[in-house]
Amino acid sequence: HAVDGMEAMSPVLVDAMELLVDVLPADIAPGVSAPAAVGVPMRTTSAVVRHLAASGKLRIVDVAEYNPRYDVDSRTAKAAARLVTDIVHALPAD
Repeated sequence: HAVDGMEAMSPVLVDAMELLVDVLPADIAPGVSAPAAVGVPMRTTSAVVRHLAASGKLRIVDVAEYNPRYDVDSRTAKAAARLVTDIVHALPAD
């Protein structure tokens, strides 16, 4: 289940996150230099980034490991954009 163990991540102490898209499965993120044979499911990755964003402590997000040369039908770009959207929507209102 995507949110199992989220309680163990609290309290969140980070203010920066580097989102490495090569952690996603190769069928979702082919546009990386080293595709993951299995990878972390998108649902799990989304739950983690939303949890970190909702903490109110996240200030910087860096998306890394994207290589458009290897991307197929912009799948990796779309997955990264989805995760960034998840982060933005999970940020607490100030």
